[in-house]
Amino acid sequence: TTGYSWNVSVTSGLNITNDTYIPPTSGLVGAGGIHTWSILTTKTGLQEFSGIYMRPWENVTGNETSYLLKVDVTG
Repeated sequence: TTGYSWNVSVTSGLNITNDTYIPPTSGLVGAGGIHTWSILTTKTGLQEFSGIYMRPWENVTGNETSYLLKVDVTG
């Protein structure tokens, strides 16, 4: 995991209220930790949370690990 991080984005109906990274306890170089986000809904309708796991200085190639969560927010 050395140098890699999650680059996340949300649609306008979601708001990231907390972004927390808990490092590994093993002490091993490159060991993965736990990353959590708290999200608040602000608008109804179909909303998306997406992320790409990559090194921020490298170009997107399409081979990165990615995540997409679609949420249907109702009033």
